[in-house]
Amino acid sequence: GLVRGVGPATGRVRWACDLGGEASLTGRPPGVRGVGGVLFAAAFRNHGVEVDRLDPADGRRAWRAGPAFAPAADADLSAADADESHLYLPADGRVVAVRLSDGRVAWSAELPPGGRWRVRAGRRTVAAYPADPAPVESPADVLTRAAGRWAWHPSAGRLLRVAAAGYEAWATRPLPLVLLDPATGAIRGRLELGAVGPVAAVHLGADGGVAATAGRAWWLR
Repeated sequence: GLVRGVGPATGRVRWACDLGGEASLTGRPPGVRGVGGVLFAAAFRNHGVEVDRLDPADGRRAWRAGPAFAPAADADLSAADADESHLYLPADGRVVAVRLSDGRVAWSAELPPGGRWRVRAGRRTVAAYPADPAPVESPADVLTRAAGRWAWHPSAGRLLRVAAAGYEAWATRPLPLVLLDPATGAIRGRLELGAVGPVAAVHLGADGGVAATAGRAWWLR
C-alpha cells in the first residue's frame, strides 16, 4: 500500500506514503486521484475500502482521525469526483460522500442496479451514471434470432437486415442519470437518456451540464 509522489519536472520521487495495514490488503494496488488540487488515495482491504486525503506537496495525511471507510468489496476512485466540501465515491452500487474537512462519511445513497457507476459533482447537484452503459438485450441473442429467420429464406438483401439488427442491439443502450442532493444524498430526480454505444460522459458546471454519447448530447439545466 505505498503511494509515491513524483516531481513532474525531474521525474524523481519527492515523497512516499505507506497506507499501512499490509496484512489486510487484498493485493490490488492503491487507487489515486487528484481533484482540484486535492489528492486522494484508496487502500483496498479484505474488509472494505479505506480512502485517505494526502497533501500533494509532501504526502502527509490530512485527516487526523484516520481514513474514511466504505464497507464495500469495491470502490472506483478514478470514477469519483469532489467539490469544495465532499468527495463523492461510487462503491458497490452506492455513492458515498466523505467530508473533506475530517474524512468522515456524511451520507451514503443507493443507486439503481446496473454495474459500475461514475460520479460528477456540480455546484447544485451530484450526478451518477453508468460507466459502461449496457444494451437492453444481448446483441448475440438478437443476432442468433435474426440469423435463424434468415436461414429459412436466405438472400443477400435480408442478410443486411441481420447485420443491421445486430448493430442496433449493440448501439441502443439506456443511460440513466441519477441526480443527488450534495448535502443529504437524497435523490432529486432521474433522467432516462438513450446512449449510442458503450461510452458516455457527463460534465457539470456552475450553471448546468452536458451528457454526451457517440452522436448525441443533452444539455442539462
